[in-house]
Amino acid sequence: MLIHLVAGLLLAQALPTTLAQEEPARKPQQEDPSGEFPVNLNLWPVLETRTLPDGNRRHSLWPLFHVTTMPQGGVHSWHVLNFLTGPNYHMFLPLYYSVDEHVGILPPLVLTGPDYFLAPPLLSGRWRHADGDLSTWVTPLFHLTNTPEGGVRSLHVGPYYQDEKGWLFYPLLTSHRRQDSGSMETWVTPLFHWTDDSDGNFHRMHLGPYFHGTNYWMLFPLAGSLTHDDESTSTWITPLFHQTRNKQGEIEDYHVGPYFEGKDWWSIPPLLMKGWDYGDAGSEMTLGLFFWMKTDKEGLA
Repeated sequence: MLIHLVAGLLLAQALPTTLAQEEPARKPQQEDPSGEFPVNLNLWPVLETRTLPDGNRRHSLWPLFHVTTMPQGGVHSWHVLNFLTGPNYHMFLPLYYSVDEHVGILPPLVLTGPDYFLAPPLLSGRWRHADGDLSTWVTPLFHLTNTPEGGVRSLHVGPYYQDEKGWLFYPLLTSHRRQDSGSMETWVTPLFHWTDDSDGNFHRMHLGPYFHGTNYWMLFPLAGSLTHDDESTSTWITPLFHQTRNKQGEIEDYHVGPYFEGKDWWSIPPLLMKGWDYGDAGSEMTLGLFFWMKTDKEGLA
């Protein structure tokens, strides 16, 4: 009944009853040669029929309906109950809206626009970022982000993830990625890893219990060798043997089994034995609390 009433009002104005039209270009206002004056009725906020400041005419019975017509003819906008239409919008509230290039089906089942598409119930969508990247998500199974040039910025498929720095496969704790320092690391946890420095040169690695770097190697927990900051080196075969050499390659100290020796001392800890060489001042030797001897440089006590 209400729709029939609006249609009758439109016909009485000799105007089209289709959806709202784009407003044509305005012409300079001219006086009505018929001498008739438009009737203005304003019982705001319920009933209204009047000429608006832009020259359009609005007839309304709020909140049931309104229709706005243009002086050149045609409908500018209208609504009946919860259906609204205008030059750049159509709405059937609260289920649907279309404003410019944006479309929504409510409650939010689908939302679309010139640079996005969203399906909130499916946690899925596609949208463009401020930097021009384009992301597509089918949560939690898949995502793909492309650069403005079409390259792959990042993606994941299930537990597999990839971006510009490398890739990861979470269930196997496996990855191949460039770090912030510029180094490149490859991991097959816990069996293997390999790291190159920012110039692509070998930096460190491990394979099972064997670890190797630019200044060390180690067969954990039994053996290893390390070059110290002063360029001296230490080699260990625990607990049987160790040897330390200075940067000239000369032996500084070593041990074989229970016997330990340095440049000017020796020791057998299980026997509480130790000796010192004082050069021109002679030497000294002890055997726990039971024996002590000191000699001069000729070997005389």
